[in-house]
Amino acid sequence: MHLNRFDMNLLIALDALLRERSVTRAGERIYLSQSAMSGALQRLRDHFGDELLVRVGRELELTPRAEALVEPIREILLRVQAALEAEPSFDPATAMRTFSIMMSDYCFVAYMRAVIKRLQTEAPGITCRVERLDAASIRRLEAGDVHFCLLPETPHLGGSVALITEAGKSVTLRRSRLFSDDWVCAVWRDHPTVGETMTVDEYLSLPHAVADFGPGTITVEDLAVRRDGLSLKASVSYGGFSFLPMLLEGTSLVATIQRRLGAFLQPGLPIRLLEPPIALTPIHETLVWHGRHEFEPGHMWLRKVMVETALTL
Repeated sequence: MHLNRFDMNLLIALDALLRERSVTRAGERIYLSQSAMSGALQRLRDHFGDELLVRVGRELELTPRAEALVEPIREILLRVQAALEAEPSFDPATAMRTFSIMMSDYCFVAYMRAVIKRLQTEAPGITCRVERLDAASIRRLEAGDVHFCLLPETPHLGGSVALITEAGKSVTLRRSRLFSDDWVCAVWRDHPTVGETMTVDEYLSLPHAVADFGPGTITVEDLAVRRDGLSLKASVSYGGFSFLPMLLEGTSLVATIQRRLGAFLQPGLPIRLLEPPIALTPIHETLVWHGRHEFEPGHMWLRKVMVETALTL
């Protein structure tokens, strides 16, 4: 095929159509009218000799040929975008750029504040748009919607969440270990029954405030309880760790949280931190990015900052 006979702008339209599966939404994504997007779809159909999108009921679905185009078309456009955005050099003192990062609320509190502090000094024009991890994080990283993910790993157990397993299967993603942490139990400072230590029986009988990240995810505490054939009474759950200690005052609740998070929150809350009475596997927070950014100067610089900041924890 001769590229000079193909309108390369149609690749942008094709990507939007494949992602949105709607002529209207695809047009909105790339700022084309519905009639213009319909015309682009017809030209694409003529070129590929395939309908690409077919109506099934009230929805449009991709044909097998279109399904096969989703990943290669997206990757082509992302690599072109990366090439156009690539700078021959990167000066953090003058750079004006936004990086998108997905991480847990724990990492945001216990780690990211140190990164931001350094960026304020060395790269005041850099903006970090931080989003919470979810089940779509790896897909968004591969699709180019975000620059970095921070994922928790646990040794011997294959990962504390399904995301790290998904990332490990990808041949296009790169990883770098950031920092490790272990666990403490937090209780109200004037807890009615817990003293300076907590027994296994107390741990199992008391109500717990637990982190719940939704379907497809599992915490270290969940893994330990299942491993030992135990069961906990969860009185309240929340989609993160950092707010759990704020529930403890005036209750008999127990919250199992990361040690760094507990140490950061304890001075401002009426809580005590105790060693867990069951064995909980440490976590290792890992920085994950796509290989298309491996040698991009700005991306390399921020990776270096994030790794160096983790070493200071």
